[in-house]
Amino acid sequence: MGNRRLPNPEFPLVSCIGFPPPTPNFQAHSAPSQAVFYTALSFPDRYRGALFVSFHGSWNRVLPTGYKVVAVIFSNGVSAVTEDFVTGWLTDDYRVLERPVGVAVAADGSPYVSDDHVYLFYVTYGRGDGAGRRAPVGLRAGARSRRRRFSS
Repeated sequence: MGNRRLPNPEFPLVSCIGFPPPTPNFQAHSAPSQAVFYTALSFPDRYRGALFVSFHGSWNRVLPTGYKVVAVIFSNGVSAVTEDFVTGWLTDDYRVLERPVGVAVAADGSPYVSDDHVYLFYVTYGRGDGAGRRAPVGLRAGARSRRRRFSS
């Protein structure tokens, strides 16, 4: 709905006037499932202090949304930019390949992403130039690996 504020019919006497709108503003039905602040040094400086959020993805939309990990970049303690960090679980023709659930940061600074559709864990790692790639880790027997796009 953008910046429009619609009254809640369940609470007609409650008003949001005077309250700031939420930031960041995520697409409805994207299903954010977990978030972690990135404090490591493995990625470019702009990611230090960023919030990585995994989006499990929609199940009840004609055009699906979510199915990715975003980085919320802060400036002076306020979310300034939300950008795709890892994508590729949803194809261009809206086919769902996997569904990211959790995100964590390892001791070496590598972000890990879990998936509950084909039950894989992925590690995202950089190449030193801000770009990066992902590889599945801890594969179960017979599981296939798929590369995901890293957006930087």
